Amino acid sequence: MSDPDDEPPTLTRSRVLRELRHLLEGLTPIDFPDLERRGVLQKAPHETGWYLVLKPAELPAYARQQALGAGQTTVGDRTVPMLWFQKSTNRKAAALLAQINRRLVRPRDVMAH
Repeated sequence: MSDPDDEPPTLTRSRVLRELRHLLEGLTPIDFPDLERRGVLQKAPHETGWYLVLKPAELPAYARQQALGAGQTTVGDRTVPMLWFQKSTNRKAAALLAQINRRLVRPRDVMAH
């Protein structure tokens, strides 16, 4: 006799979608131009891929989670946090989201008569 705890959970369509949404939250493409325009981020001079975080409270959590490095620097008389992003971060996230959306959006199942 098998133990019910050893059996994998039943994967319903709604559960799969819920799990995928949870996984995709970290893959939301970062709108760098908008964050720069609003003064949240600023490209760090002479540091490829690094951004000064000027308004940490306004930085979306998904952007923080996609950072591959963190540090700090001194600007004037204050210490400013910095985050490092790979150049391809947005392209990979956007491509994966598009691929998953194409696979999730499918024609209604055709009923056989």
